Amino acid sequence: MRGGLAAAQGVLLNRLFGIRNYARVMGIVTFLTLPFTFGAAPFASALYDATGSYTVPIALQIAAFFVAAAIFLYVQRRLPARDIISKKGA
Repeated sequence: MRGGLAAAQGVLLNRLFGIRNYARVMGIVTFLTLPFTFGAAPFASALYDATGSYTVPIALQIAAFFVAAAIFLYVQRRLPARDIISKKGA
């Protein structure tokens, strides 16, 4: 996972599960993504061998990014708004 997705995932998991559960949840999520991480290259290679082009693997990757973005937006909008800045010290 690279770019802004890692940051967005961290923020979303923190908002969903709180800072006390963040490490545990992040560990579980990372563990659950391992099959996709290690399986993506062989899957893309098999699609290339079957089609003779990288068009299908790239199109599937782009579609997966859009699905992930839609899920992030859906979940983020369903969360209640929270103040980022603590008013305790003010």
